[in-house]
Amino acid sequence: MNPILLSDWLPVCAAADVEAIPAEVVLETTKAELMQAMDGNEPSDIWDAIALIIKSQPAGPPQPVMYRWDCCSPGQLKYLMGQGLDAPPSIEAYHYIDDPRLWDIVFHWKDEAMRLYRRPWIPAVIEAGYPVEFRAFVAGGVLRGVSSYYPQRPLGEKWRPCAEAAGRITSRLLPHTAERGVMDFSADFLVRASDQHLLFLEGGPPHLYPPTGPSAHPCCFAEGKISGIALESQEGALDARHD
Repeated sequence: MNPILLSDWLPVCAAADVEAIPAEVVLETTKAELMQAMDGNEPSDIWDAIALIIKSQPAGPPQPVMYRWDCCSPGQLKYLMGQGLDAPPSIEAYHYIDDPRLWDIVFHWKDEAMRLYRRPWIPAVIEAGYPVEFRAFVAGGVLRGVSSYYPQRPLGEKWRPCAEAAGRITSRLLPHTAERGVMDFSADFLVRASDQHLLFLEGGPPHLYPPTGPSAHPCCFAEGKISGIALESQEGALDARHD
């Protein structure tokens, strides 16, 4: 199991009976083809294919959707969310040929397969202009802490039970990640606006301090000081906007 791959997390969530935002593969390509397209020195049809997919309407009743790669969401989408976006962004957020976040991940990517996913856009609870999301941190197979995702927006104590619930959900994932050989990771959750229900959004690398590889941003925690619940920026926390 690779903790940054959405395709690896979805079956884990199903096995743990954890509700996740669903996703469907809409494009399969290769690292070589994607890097060729991003380099721009040789002709490639990949961006035209992506634009056509994004402009097309999925079957069924109309519903806002978003697009992300198996290994990451687009950097522009992350930036917009960090500015307090609460509605599906325009096509430019996905069709960004020089996306530095995607380039950095793909450049160091060891697998050849690259998949583009479509997911329904689930409106989140908005608090002081930002979605209410949480990040849980696991190290050594143990839940270490849960933080509000956006340190630039403090959350009040009324959200503590929700953060604790994110921790309990993460604990349900642990037996299933452990049997797949993963003992260290982070997990992000969104609070759905319609019923304030927590949904698994995505997983990622663990927080490492000092960093010796890919490391999850500690959100409201200070680097290397993941412990308990953090609803607002702690002393020594990093800059607010992050991946």
